[in-house]
Amino acid sequence: MRRKWTKRPFINTVFFFYDFGCNEQATREQFRRFANLYFLCVGIIMCIGQYTSYFASSMTPWTILGPLAFVVGVSLTVEGYADVKRHRSDEETNNAECTILRRSDDMSEDDKRETSINGGRDILVDLSEKPHRVSVAFQKVKRMDIRQGNIILIRNREMVPADAIILASSGENGCAYIETSSIDGETNLKLRNTPPIHSLDETVDVSNHDGDDKEKVFQSLERFTKAITRFSALAYPNGISSVDSTRHHNKDERRLHSPGGKKRISRHSKNDVESQQGDMQMIATLVSEPPNAHVHTFSGTLLIPPVEVEEGENCVEIPLGAENILLRGAILRNTEWVLALSCFTGKDTKLVRNSFQTPSKFSRIDILVNKCVVVIIIFMAICIGYLSIMANLVTNERFDELW
Repeated sequence: MRRKWTKRPFINTVFFFYDFGCNEQATREQFRRFANLYFLCVGIIMCIGQYTSYFASSMTPWTILGPLAFVVGVSLTVEGYADVKRHRSDEETNNAECTILRRSDDMSEDDKRETSINGGRDILVDLSEKPHRVSVAFQKVKRMDIRQGNIILIRNREMVPADAIILASSGENGCAYIETSSIDGETNLKLRNTPPIHSLDETVDVSNHDGDDKEKVFQSLERFTKAITRFSALAYPNGISSVDSTRHHNKDERRLHSPGGKKRISRHSKNDVESQQGDMQMIATLVSEPPNAHVHTFSGTLLIPPVEVEEGENCVEIPLGAENILLRGAILRNTEWVLALSCFTGKDTKLVRNSFQTPSKFSRIDILVNKCVVVIIIFMAICIGYLSIMANLVTNERFDELW
C-alpha cells in the first residue's frame, strides 16, 4: 500500500524509515537509489569546496566518491553478469534445433535434413486427386525460425518448441504425455489427445506389409506423414483454405434458395462449384482463439476437407480444447513421437505471455551497505539537530558577548 505523504518533513522522514523496515524489495530499491544520490551530491559539494574558492572543504571529495564508485561498480558488475547469463540462455534456446516437415522442392542443398528418419531421404506421397506425387522431408531448423502452420516433429524427452495442436502420435489411440513443470510447476504427467480426424484415419494405410490383417493406428511415422501431407498445403501449395471454401459454399446455398429465378441460379451455381472443385483442392485450416496467457484453456476449430470431394459435401469441423494443445516449454514423455501443427510462436506463446520482468536481486553486500547508510543518515541527523539547537541556545544567551 502506498503511503500518502504529508507536508511535514519530520513525519515524512519517520514514515520513510518505517516503510524501509516493513516494506519489501521495491522500497529498498528506491532507498538504495536515494542513498547513492545522496552521496553523489555530497561528493559534488566537496569537489566544489576543494577545487574552487567559494568555501573550504576539510576533506578530499574522493573519500566519498571513491567508495561510492566501488559500490556502484560492484552492483553493476553483478547485474551485468546476470544479464549476460540470461542473454546466453535465450540465445541457446532460440538456436536449439527442432524438426519440421517441408516440401522437398522448397528445400535447398544447404538445408540440414534429419538423417535419423528415412536416412534423410525424401518421402514420396501419392495424391489420389491428381496423377502425380509430391515429395516431403524432415528438416532441422532453429526454434526461432518456426512459423505458424509448420508441422513439427517432437520426439521423446524433447521440449515443445511452440504452442502446437497434436495431429498424430505413436501412443495408443493418439495419446501423448507431457511434463509441464516449467510452466505450472507440476511434475505429474498430463495426457494430451489427438482430435478425431476421421479423414486422417481413412487415408492411413493400416495394412501390414507382412500380411497381417490390421495394424494399430498411430504407429508408423511415415504413414501418418503421408496422410497429413495429403490434406495440407505441403501437397497443394496453391490450394484454397477450408474456411474460404465453406464460406463460398454457404454463399452458394443462400443464392440457391433466394426468391425468384431459383432454377436458373441453381444451374449456374452447380457449374461454378464443379469447375472450382476440379481446378483447386481444399486444404485443412486451423481457426484458433487470439493469443492469450491462459495455460489451462484453449478454444479452436480444425477444418478438414472431405476425403472425396462431392457436390454439397462440407468440410469436417473438429472442435479443439485444452486437451489437444501442446504448450511451449512442456517436455514430451513416454511417447516416441508426435506430429503437431504450430499455432502460436515467439511472443504469442502462452509461456512468454505469462513471463514477467526479472526482479533485481539484492546481494549481502547491498543489504549491509543499506543498513550502514541508514545508521549514518540517522547519526548525521541527530548530530545536525543537536548542534543546531545548541547553537541557537548559545546565541540567544550570549548574544551581547558574541557580537
